[in-house]
Amino acid sequence: MFFDDMDPALWKVSLYGRNGDLASQQVSPVGKGMVLSFRPSRGNYREKDIGDYTLPFDSVGWVERGRHTFATHLEVSAYPQAEHLRRMTTRR
Repeated sequence: MFFDDMDPALWKVSLYGRNGDLASQQVSPVGKGMVLSFRPSRGNYREKDIGDYTLPFDSVGWVERGRHTFATHLEVSAYPQAEHLRRMTTRR
């Protein structure tokens, strides 16, 4: 999951499974945003459907109170995050 225009110095993003367990994930700054990579666990995986996850956003710096909207996009890859990002950069 890519979070565009989301300052990693101000926000922490995590991913939890349906039972409240922290999903194995990697979060890295990319350009003006960040990317969260994960592989669904067997218990949360549903073929051709979105799994049961909670995605909390926690401020780690000063942010204005109220609603915040972040543009996002999803990319699916067979490669680990670093390799996917490297391949994505070389395609453009």
